[in-house]
Amino acid sequence: MGQEMGIKDYSRSERVADQIQREVAEIIAQELEDPRIGRVTVSGSSLSKDLSNATLYITMPADGDVQRALEGLNRASGFVRRRLGQRVRMRYVPRLRFAHDETLDRATRVGELIDAAIRTDNDSTDRTREDS
Repeated sequence: MGQEMGIKDYSRSERVADQIQREVAEIIAQELEDPRIGRVTVSGSSLSKDLSNATLYITMPADGDVQRALEGLNRASGFVRRRLGQRVRMRYVPRLRFAHDETLDRATRVGELIDAAIRTDNDSTDRTREDS
């Protein structure tokens, strides 16, 4: 009974988005040969309420060209959508759009800002001690 409550809390669109994310990640890894795409990771997904549009968020190693990868993925979205339709049982397979997941970039930037603030604070504390 408690497990049923957990399932209901996890909405249908979230379950479908997770399944789409897993399937699309496999399709990219196993079936796409576009050199622009490189080593992408599908890190997240969101689905419109009517389930007609899906956005898949990608990350790449630091040396990857995100814009080129997005270009290749968005160009291949029709193929990926058809392959997805063969793998999942849905009345309507959503249109796919790929976007850069900036979460890691933001987290790195916040970490850099915190480090800089700590260094500045330590420098001013050191100068205050020297003045005493």
